[in-house]
Amino acid sequence: MEDILVTCFVYIPLGCILLLSILLVERYVQYKKLCKKYEHLPGVTQFLPPHIAQFLPKWMLPDGIIDNPFEIFTPDTILRIIKENNSDYFKIIFGIANLSFVIGDCPELAKEFATKGAKVFRKTEFMDRSSKELFFGTNVFAEPDHHTWLKHRQLIDQSFSPSNLKLVADVTNEVVEKDMIPAINSQLERRDVMVDMARLTMDVIGKAAFGYSLNSFHSKPGEVTLEQQGNIFMSYLDYLRVIPTKFLRSNLKIGAVGKLHFAVKSFTDVISKIIEKRERSDDKDEAADILSLLLKERKNNRDQSSGGILTDEELVSNSFVLLVAGHDTTSRTLGYATYLLSKNPHIQQELHDAVDKVVKETGKDTFDFSDYESGRLDYVKAVFNEVLRLIPVAFGSFRDLTKNVEYNGTVFPKGAIFGISFVHTLVNEKYWDEPLSFKPMRFIKDGKFIVPNSNPFVFTPFGVGGRICAGRYFSTVEGLCALAKLARTYSFKLSDPNYVVQHEMHITLKPKETLYVDFIPRQL
Repeated sequence: MEDILVTCFVYIPLGCILLLSILLVERYVQYKKLCKKYEHLPGVTQFLPPHIAQFLPKWMLPDGIIDNPFEIFTPDTILRIIKENNSDYFKIIFGIANLSFVIGDCPELAKEFATKGAKVFRKTEFMDRSSKELFFGTNVFAEPDHHTWLKHRQLIDQSFSPSNLKLVADVTNEVVEKDMIPAINSQLERRDVMVDMARLTMDVIGKAAFGYSLNSFHSKPGEVTLEQQGNIFMSYLDYLRVIPTKFLRSNLKIGAVGKLHFAVKSFTDVISKIIEKRERSDDKDEAADILSLLLKERKNNRDQSSGGILTDEELVSNSFVLLVAGHDTTSRTLGYATYLLSKNPHIQQELHDAVDKVVKETGKDTFDFSDYESGRLDYVKAVFNEVLRLIPVAFGSFRDLTKNVEYNGTVFPKGAIFGISFVHTLVNEKYWDEPLSFKPMRFIKDGKFIVPNSNPFVFTPFGVGGRICAGRYFSTVEGLCALAKLARTYSFKLSDPNYVVQHEMHITLKPKETLYVDFIPRQL
C-alpha cells in the first residue's frame, strides 16, 4: 500500500514535472531558433504567449509583455509597435506554440499582398484546419486551394445580386421598425449598443440570407442567444492556435475551447435544420435569399449528375461563415458609429439634416435600395466609411508565406504568418488630412460620395485582392439603411459622458468595456 501511495504522490508527479520540463526546454530551443531567423526584423518577441501569460500574476511578467490575447492585434498595439520601431512592418513571435507573425501596414505592401496571389500568400493553414475540424467542411473564407475557393466564391458572388441587396434593404427596414425600435423605446437609456446592433444584424442576415426569423429581440431573460454564441465563437477561435494536437482540439470540452465547441454546435444545429426544412419544402417561389440560391444551384448540379458544387458539410460551413462574419462586422461598425456621433454632436446634426432631407424628397419615412443606388444616402455612406476608417473592425488579412518575400531590401522569411494591416495606413497623415479627426465630409465632393485618395490600397476596409470581402455590398446596404432610420428616429448620447473607448480584438474589434448609449427620440 505504501509503495502505491509513493508511486501516486511522488513518482507520477515527478515524472510529469520532468516531462513538462523537457517539453519546455524543447519549445524554448525552437523559440530561440525562430528569434534568430527573424532577428533582422523589428518587433516583439516573447516566450510566453498571451494565452498563457494572462493567467500569471503581473509581478511575474516582464515589463511590456503582451498578456491579453485579445490585445495582440488591436489598433493601439499595432500603432504602438509601429511608432516604437519607426517601421511599417514588424514581427510578433510567441514561444511555446512558436508562432511567427510578420505584419505589414502600408499601401506598397498591400499591393504586393493583392497582386502576388495565393502562390506566395496562401490562406493560413490554421483557418483551413479549423474549418475542417469544426465543421468537417471548408468554406469560402478558409479554403487555401485557389480552384476550390473559386468554385465557392463564384457561387457566393451570384447570391449578392441587386435583387438580393434590395431584399437586404427591405429586411433591414422591417427589423428596425418592427423589432429594434420597440425594444429601444422600452428602455431608452443606458443601452448596450453593441448588443442591440448585433441583434439587428443577426436578424437581418437570418431573413435576408436564410429566409429564417431568428427573433433576437424577443429572446427570454437568461436565454442563450445565437448572437451571444457568435460572440463566443469570435472570442475563442484563436485559442485553437496554441493547442498542439487535433485530438485535443476536437475533444477538449472545458474552458474556452469547450465554449467554442458549444457555440459551433448551436449554430450548426440551427443551420442544418434550416437547410433540411428548405430542401424538403415544395415552395416554388423564386426566393432571393442567399440560401435559396445556393440550394437551387446545388439542385441544378445534382440534376446534371455532377454531384453538386457544395457538399452538405461545405454548405453548413459556408452558411456558418455568412451568418457569423456577416453579422459581426456590420454590427460593430454601427455600434462604433453611435459612439463617434455621440462624441461629435455637430456631425450628428449633419447626419440628422441629411436623412431628414431624404425623407422630404421621397415622401417616405424609410430608406430602401433605391435611396442607396440613387446616391440619396451618400452622406450616411460617408459617415459609415469614416467610422470604418477611424475604427476598422477587421484587423486586415492573414496568409502563410510559401516563399521568401523581399520588400525594400528586407526579406520576410518563408513560413511566417503574414498579416496585412490597414490600421496605420487609415490614420497616416501622409494620406489623410487631420487623420485622427472624425470628418465624414472627406468622403464627399460636389455633394457626391467619393474615396478621397486615388491610391486603391489606402482605403481598404473590406480587404484587398481577389479575396476581398464577398459581403461588402450586403454590409454597406444594411448599415446605411439601419443608420439612416435610427438617425431619423433618435439622437445618440453616451450614457457616461466621460467614457473613452478601448478595444479588444475578437477576430473583429469590440469595446473592452461595455459601450452604453442613450437613445433620445427626436421631435419631428
